[in-house]
Amino acid sequence: MEALVQGYADAWSSGEPSSVAALYADAAWRTDTLQGESAEGRQAISDAATSSFTSYPGTLWRVDTVFGDSGVGGHRNARLKS
Repeated sequence: MEALVQGYADAWSSGEPSSVAALYADAAWRTDTLQGESAEGRQAISDAATSSFTSYPGTLWRVDTVFGDSGVGGHRNARLKS
């Protein structure tokens, strides 16, 4: 489970939309509850990542804690590079 969550954080820290899109199936849906935006399909998710990287360049994701034996939970902390 930790490797899965760390892979997610690494993809979002990479600045590469294709790395984020590769985490999802072709027909996936992704909802960003903080921004109130949804994306349907791998290309739309890649486009959303591009928008995020443009709006927040240099953002790094650090995994603080992974919890839950079923792999359902996790916590992450987004930080900007200094």
